[in-house]
Amino acid sequence: MLLGYRNDGAIVITDVVGPGPAARHGRFTFRPDAQWQQGQVAKTYAASGRTTTYLGDWHTHPGGSTTLSRRDIRTLRGISRAKGARQPQPLMAVLAFDDDPQDGRLVVWELPGRYRRPVPCRLQVMH
Repeated sequence: MLLGYRNDGAIVITDVVGPGPAARHGRFTFRPDAQWQQGQVAKTYAASGRTTTYLGDWHTHPGGSTTLSRRDIRTLRGISRAKGARQPQPLMAVLAFDDDPQDGRLVVWELPGRYRRPVPCRLQVMH
């Protein structure tokens, strides 16, 4: 999950939540540990003074491109309609790589309404 906030049109990603200890991974499927993830979101939200919240999701495309798949687009549309997500304009970050994940390409997409478009982003790695 991508956590953060929107500020004067800018999207600020403050935290990235992993899949969780009970998540299931497959070559073309992924089922997160939703209960664990929701707990992480709640903790982060409370610790941030109710500023940092759920913005969307991220995943990898090993040996693929950063373009959204049909499944990715359906997922974004489902998130935008889910009342519990409270995110009408969800983000989807895709990290694509060939052999080495550290040499990947990252694109963040946003679903505004019924159209999808890439969201320009400047990445800053903080240690």
